[in-house]
Amino acid sequence: MPRTVEELVAHYTKNELSRKSPYAQEVYGGYLNIWIVPKWGNYSLSDVRTVQVEAWLGTLKQLANGTRAKLRNIMSAIFAHAIRWEFFDRNPITLVRQSAKRQREPEVLGGRTEGSF
Repeated sequence: MPRTVEELVAHYTKNELSRKSPYAQEVYGGYLNIWIVPKWGNYSLSDVRTVQVEAWLGTLKQLANGTRAKLRNIMSAIFAHAIRWEFFDRNPITLVRQSAKRQREPEVLGGRTEGSF
């Protein structure tokens, strides 16, 4: 039974992530190995707090809002996995606030000009 976030990620990777497409496995694996496990891996499941996760996401200013939202969503999926397997009884990520709103408007390549429909 997983006690730490790192142990839970290993269980999730084996039992849940393996069912996803190879692309999803690669992308999720990257988020897990580069961002989540290095920061949260040694935490016991009961020590992960909503406000701590929200504050951590706020420190990742180098990442776009959408990327931070993906990190939040993956952490939520990991805790949902823990609940489904009855390793833990709550999901501390549920109340984490993280906007996915674009920080700037995308540049349109080859934009339409008036009358070009």
